[in-house]
Amino acid sequence: MKKILAIILIFIFSCSNNEELVFNSEAILSTPVPEPTPMPTPTPTPISSLEKIKISGFKFIDNEISINVGSSIIWTNNDTSMHTATSIDSKFDSGYLYENQTYEFKFLNAGIYTYRCSLHSGMIGKINVFAENGL
Repeated sequence: MKKILAIILIFIFSCSNNEELVFNSEAILSTPVPEPTPMPTPTPTPISSLEKIKISGFKFIDNEISINVGSSIIWTNNDTSMHTATSIDSKFDSGYLYENQTYEFKFLNAGIYTYRCSLHSGMIGKINVFAENGL
């Protein structure tokens, strides 16, 4: 009987130092709960619009306008004289616009865009382009 008790004690002692041999009934009986898949965050689509600026009487009508990024502006020359819509910092240039011709430009970056008619120095306009959050 002492031999059997000694063998059992040796077996118990050797198992207690080896984690792989420990029997865990909870791990066997429990079913893992799946983690929910996180929903992707949608990327907001910027609101774009189309604004119009008339050129009439050697002036840009609505010579200061505010728009959001992604918006476009169409300049229309209603004068019989030729004009341009040319940004001061060379971001856009309509080239020569004859009577009833149009030029369209889409603004992809926020900022302040000052423009002029390259033929008539007194014709100046400004476009304020705001990011989605209004800045």
